[in-house]
Amino acid sequence: MFEVIIRPRGDLIDFQAWENFAEVLSRVVNLDCPRIAIDLAEVNRVSSNYIGSIISTYKTAEDQGRKMILVNVQPKLYELLEMLKLTEMMTVVRA
Repeated sequence: MFEVIIRPRGDLIDFQAWENFAEVLSRVVNLDCPRIAIDLAEVNRVSSNYIGSIISTYKTAEDQGRKMILVNVQPKLYELLEMLKLTEMMTVVRA
């Protein structure tokens, strides 16, 4: 077993890139790994499409007995996730 770390670069707002992001998350969540970390150190903004994919992947991971966390979340992005109450649903670690 192993851990997967996903490190997107740049703001997650491009709709066409979102399809690739969603595909990567879909593939990763189906790997036999106990923990998935999305490292958001280089991300300042996230559109609703990306947030939806993160939530969906989180729920799938939980259903499969796996853990998914967000790490190195920038302050403004953390505020958004907190406002959406995602910090109550999943582990979100500030930068």
